[in-house]
Amino acid sequence: MTTDNPKQEVFTGPIESGETSGLPHDPPPGQPVFSDHFLVEGIDVDQEDIKSVMLPKYIFNELNPIVYSEKGYVLITFHGNHRSGVYREIMRVINEGMETLKIHFVDPESAVILSTWELHEPVIHAVDFGIAAQVRPEPAEVSVEFDYSKFEIDGYSV
Repeated sequence: MTTDNPKQEVFTGPIESGETSGLPHDPPPGQPVFSDHFLVEGIDVDQEDIKSVMLPKYIFNELNPIVYSEKGYVLITFHGNHRSGVYREIMRVINEGMETLKIHFVDPESAVILSTWELHEPVIHAVDFGIAAQVRPEPAEVSVEFDYSKFEIDGYSV
């Protein structure tokens, strides 16, 4: 996919490339466990239904580091929870859109927001609704790739 500027391309995301199996999964028993404490604002789902957020990747122009030559999508993986309406909310966003999507990184002890990452004018690029099975070894998931017009961290943007 290309943007308005032919020198600015968007990376192929995991959904489009069929590589969602390579996304983060629960570590095997006995392995160390790490946790990022974040809240996602802009999608009306329970925060517990948000499994992970794959943050964007940028490749910058060597001669002008302010201009990027490629950018990645933001991928949010949700637990496939039919009772809480995750699938319905994804369809609502596809149909109605949204102005911003914010990811707040939070201090778990004080609940103070340490950093806010914003995606302006996010658009759903792809959705992997997963599989439905009578029996499966892992919980259901749905992954959503977002493209966006501007990416901002604490007031600094690309």
